[in-house]
Amino acid sequence: MNKNNEIIIGLDLGTTKVCALVGKVSKDGVEIIGVGSAPSSGIKSGVIVDVDLTLEAVNKAIAQAELLSGYKIKNVSVGVSGNHINCSNEEGQYPLKNQPVTDKDIEKVVELARSAKVPEPNRCTIHVEKMGFTIDGTKGIKKPLGIPGNRIESRVHIITANQAFVDNIKKCVEVNGINVDTAVFEAIASGYAVLLKEEKDLGVALVDIGGGTTDITIFYEDNIVYSAVIPFGGNILTKDLSECLRTPFATAEELKVNHGAALSRLITRDDVIAVPIVGGRGNEKIYKHLVAEVIEDRLEQAFTVIERELKKSGYYNHLSSGVVLTGGTSLLNGIAESAQTFLKFPVRIGYPNISTGLKNITSSPIYSTAVGLIVYTARANSDDKTFMYVPKPTGPIGKLYNKAKVCYDKFSEEYF
Repeated sequence: MNKNNEIIIGLDLGTTKVCALVGKVSKDGVEIIGVGSAPSSGIKSGVIVDVDLTLEAVNKAIAQAELLSGYKIKNVSVGVSGNHINCSNEEGQYPLKNQPVTDKDIEKVVELARSAKVPEPNRCTIHVEKMGFTIDGTKGIKKPLGIPGNRIESRVHIITANQAFVDNIKKCVEVNGINVDTAVFEAIASGYAVLLKEEKDLGVALVDIGGGTTDITIFYEDNIVYSAVIPFGGNILTKDLSECLRTPFATAEELKVNHGAALSRLITRDDVIAVPIVGGRGNEKIYKHLVAEVIEDRLEQAFTVIERELKKSGYYNHLSSGVVLTGGTSLLNGIAESAQTFLKFPVRIGYPNISTGLKNITSSPIYSTAVGLIVYTARANSDDKTFMYVPKPTGPIGKLYNKAKVCYDKFSEEYF
């Protein structure tokens, strides 16, 4: 196998699966050349609870990705999530003495904003995202370099995690000689894969529903302004079904995926299905409508918590682009309509934009985090500071976007 510096690997350690993607990124899109996936049972809500099981899943996923891509994996970017994630917005200011802003000034004022948050014991900072600059009272400056003034101020969004939890993730990956290049909050990574620049400019909430947790990130004026994790995931829906129907967890998962719905009215009341009962008691016929009712009740609770988190952010009234759902649970029948009913925002499902390669396999919300890890790392490592991969809209939105673009281009040619 060959090693190529252009190759980037995203490793998503989820509650239900470990996924490794091998890809390349350009301004035209993402090319996935390798994919590996293995069931995960050693991670619960973003925290490793069984090192051996996690290590086994990581090894299987990486081995599959290596075999398919033909590359020996040496470095990866990993996703981090869990209830241990905290966020805050901080400010800093620095004197300029009526001189143009330099790179050093920017670094200094960002560092001052970062240091405004007192470090907590046993925690590490995984993100310091710039939210914008102010020079002599003029707000909303994104690129202050070269602008003269007497004082520059900076706002940053800081995300911290439990140091021990992050270290455990790194140990499970690095035990076989693989280096962890960077650890990225999963909702931020997913945002790089599925959100449009226009959405991030106007204001949008990304809700990434995984197996164990739901990660929320709010973008406004193309900046990350709020992050949170709530203790809800697709496994809770499965657990509810398992307990309510007295059926094994694996059967409940199959029921959820193949026969479930976020809205019970989407299921015909007369449809029945045979479900095995625990303890070897044989099968019992149930109405599919009951499966949807159980899911609908739990989702109502989850969306109530999500709405509360959006209001808590202080950006509830700035979400002009609405909400984008992604993650495996976002594939549940009717979930966008359900979310729109409870959250009272326009809702769409976020699919990662894959330009070439194994797009038929990986163009699914299940792979949003892994694809986003590749895009995030490519942007961070790019020597071209203007590099910015922007996902192109797909599906019905994509068709509308393309029509609008053609009209705009024609208008520009005629009048400008």
